[in-house]
Amino acid sequence: MPVLSKPTPTLVLTAAVPSVHTLADWEMLTNVRDRVRAELRLKIDTKLQELTGKPRTRMRWTEDGYAQQVVLRHKLKIVWPRDIPFMNLSDLRGGVRILYPLRALWEAGSIRLEPATAEDLANAARDPRSVHPNPRLLSERPTPSEGVVVAPLAFRPAGTELGFLGVHPTSTQRAAVVPILGKRPRRQRADIKRARRRPVTNPNDLPLRRRKKGVTSTEYVLDEVSEIEEFSDGDEPAGKRMKFLCTDDPIEEFLN
Repeated sequence: MPVLSKPTPTLVLTAAVPSVHTLADWEMLTNVRDRVRAELRLKIDTKLQELTGKPRTRMRWTEDGYAQQVVLRHKLKIVWPRDIPFMNLSDLRGGVRILYPLRALWEAGSIRLEPATAEDLANAARDPRSVHPNPRLLSERPTPSEGVVVAPLAFRPAGTELGFLGVHPTSTQRAAVVPILGKRPRRQRADIKRARRRPVTNPNDLPLRRRKKGVTSTEYVLDEVSEIEEFSDGDEPAGKRMKFLCTDDPIEEFLN
């Protein structure tokens, strides 16, 4: 009678099938506005990185940052619609009603990056506002206000016997008071049980080996030299010690 042998099990190895579509970071966002905004920002930054060859390059949305980092440094400029402000997409008002048209204009090529001309480079170095993609919608820069010195007065009821309270000129800006009162004394020492942060020798900001005993010096160093009081070395307590001073009164018993 023939004996049937048992089939030996075989192990079949199959290669892992790569995923057809991998979700990007912006595609995993649940909010529609955040998703469209992140998609548009990523596409602009990716195109800027391709043109410059630098993987860490990002679009600068401020007036000075765009002129310095995009136009002058990378010699590029962006074409932007005239009816939409050129600003950080997170600060752009209107939500998806503005973001959807911007994404459509980018995909159509209306919003694009172009090489900056020699005139653009000269204008960017002279005036950053002149090379802004949409200077018409830029807000006016606030002019710095001049420092006005005011005097805080304290009023008292009539007929009261109070002395002169004084007038101390002050201002909302320090530069307006410095010519009148001078500069405040600069702090030089502050040894009050507070260790300084040492990023080189102590990068993890661990506690020091030994704490200080307390204040070792005054916060301000004054020019006046304090006189050292000398006390007698008698047996009397320190609280009852008397300090003897020189006197001009003659001692009669030694004059006879």
